[in-house]
Amino acid sequence: MCFLLLVSLIFYLSLPYLPTNLPQIYIISFLTSSEAKRARPSIDSLSDLNRIISADGSPITLIPFVARPQIEEKICEVIGLNLFNMFYEPSHRTQDYLGIVISGGSGTGKTRIGFEINNIVEHNKLAKGLKDELNATFEHIYINMDEIKNLLGPGLDDDANNKYPRIPEHIDEAYKMLTVLIATYFFAKAWSRKKIQNAMELMDSTKGYDYDEVVELIRKEKKLDEPITLIIVLQIDEFQTGNYWTVTLLRIIRSILVQVTHRTLIIPVCTGTAPSKIANLGEYTFSITQYAMANINLSPMNFEDSMSLFKEFTINYYGDSDILPTDDEIFYRCAVNSVRGIPVIIEIAVRTLLHLKNEGVSAFQNYDTAKKYWENLKFRVNQKYSKKHWLSSLHNENNIMKLLFYIHVQKHVTKKDQLSGCTIEEVEASGLIYLDETIKDVEFIPRAPLILIVALVEFFDLHIFFDPILLNPFTLINQDNFPDFILRIHHATYGLMIRTGIRYITLSEIYGRYIDGPRRVLDHRIYVEIIDYHEQPPLIPKDSSKEKFTRPDLDRKRVAVMCSEDIDKRGYQEIDATLGKYIIKLRRRISSADAILPHADEQYKYSEALESGYLVHKDKTGELSIDTVGKEVKKANATGAERLVIVTPKRFEGNIPENCAIVAGADFVNFIIIYADLVARISTEIIDD
Repeated sequence: MCFLLLVSLIFYLSLPYLPTNLPQIYIISFLTSSEAKRARPSIDSLSDLNRIISADGSPITLIPFVARPQIEEKICEVIGLNLFNMFYEPSHRTQDYLGIVISGGSGTGKTRIGFEINNIVEHNKLAKGLKDELNATFEHIYINMDEIKNLLGPGLDDDANNKYPRIPEHIDEAYKMLTVLIATYFFAKAWSRKKIQNAMELMDSTKGYDYDEVVELIRKEKKLDEPITLIIVLQIDEFQTGNYWTVTLLRIIRSILVQVTHRTLIIPVCTGTAPSKIANLGEYTFSITQYAMANINLSPMNFEDSMSLFKEFTINYYGDSDILPTDDEIFYRCAVNSVRGIPVIIEIAVRTLLHLKNEGVSAFQNYDTAKKYWENLKFRVNQKYSKKHWLSSLHNENNIMKLLFYIHVQKHVTKKDQLSGCTIEEVEASGLIYLDETIKDVEFIPRAPLILIVALVEFFDLHIFFDPILLNPFTLINQDNFPDFILRIHHATYGLMIRTGIRYITLSEIYGRYIDGPRRVLDHRIYVEIIDYHEQPPLIPKDSSKEKFTRPDLDRKRVAVMCSEDIDKRGYQEIDATLGKYIIKLRRRISSADAILPHADEQYKYSEALESGYLVHKDKTGELSIDTVGKEVKKANATGAERLVIVTPKRFEGNIPENCAIVAGADFVNFIIIYADLVARISTEIIDD
């Protein structure tokens, strides 16, 4: 039985403004702990939470937001659907609404997107029109699953099939927690574990508050009139760290989704790295009548977006962007190109730049300062994305090599594709790669910026087939070294195949599918066991006197290639190119070059007549004619080539001969994009073809 202990202390105090014969009475009440628990603060008292609990720091770096138009369009489509169902009499059917899952690799900006939902809607004509017509206001509530999962308890282990039972005690506990989380963030902007614990103690979370009470108080605090619709954007960040509790919270949200009396709708926005972990919110089988989550994959930033973010981070840390060169400065563009796509790495790149600035070094002043910047940047990135980190996330070295091969050849994968002991989705969750969307919804291309590829090459000593021309972002690709650049891409392809035990590859896969030609040619399989790289000398001695020189003949069984005098005193040796074990660069003339590879003969039709600002040629000088292709095929056939691949930044339109394939124009740009981009590393000096 509860009781109240009352102690009355009577003090007789003489006060100048009171008669001396009147006593001053103080009453001090003591409550037992059990009674104190029952004395839950009134719902109105929650508005004073910010006086008791201090706000947490923002979980994001508050720099100006860099727009992501494709992602924003998809978000607004889902928001628009939800708003539409709130017109007139709000729909009670939860299946009419959609939640949002924003997924992608760690550090790609998912959390920031959640904070920008209202601004994104404001900049979308259709979504803003619906919002204004509905007379709606948005309120963002932030929850971090990593911070609250321990407060909720152990829950259940992850289930591979997402089949989680409904446990009434857990549902009840999570419901009480949800109302605490909403109130605490709205009134105090607190989201960390310690602050949430404090709020739970103050609110007596064992009893909790009803969601309707909390909504009514929020509307009162925001001074919302009855006709105004309140949209609560409830962000659950890092949801994959507690899949069971995330699913449980989403089930609760579904049950309170629409509050008709107070015209309030919750739109859950889950930001994390493993959307499949919360794919099924209903029973063990999916039904069209269930509330669902729309998955939106956060693709990497393109070059221009990455450059914008580079500037914003510079302003955030330095105060302005005056230390940056103009946008067309080549070393600056090369640096951005090497870290593009991942905000976390771009932030490291900016902080490295400012560190050198404090040492009096202008990073993009010349090649030497750019090289120093690159070495400093590699050191910092290698610390964050360490070899130990790679091995712990991917379990073994063979997985890492296979993943690097997928990145290198731009292999199409699904999130469910298996490596040894993990899936592609789980690798993405580690933040070591990101997945780029393709035209097929379920297929993606694994990506990593050049700086991470360089880290892997150094960690696992892959220099034997990764040439420096691929790994130095400040080596400009021009007409002379263009063949070396392309051939070294092939060398890395074959080297990674050998390293990972991949026995064969098709011609189409070698070029990342960015190649056009007859299906029979593109589907040709190349089997690889060992590959050596050689270059043919432009001239060889006519005789032993070495006084007269001649251009070597192209005898495919006796191709002259350069070697050390330890191997042959002449400085060159003959090898049999038909064995399929060699990559051989053949230098023919200054403006063109040929090569013999295991998969085909290659010819490079490269002109530096690239108009400034364009990715590929736009005028007549940039066209590869069908007549030229026909002539080159005839010449290749005469040397015994089985297939000819022409690689060029020029445009080509027309029918391709039966034993030929062409990588041209936009396909060329996409093929080289891992190691170079025409906006950065390709020289644009105009030279006649």
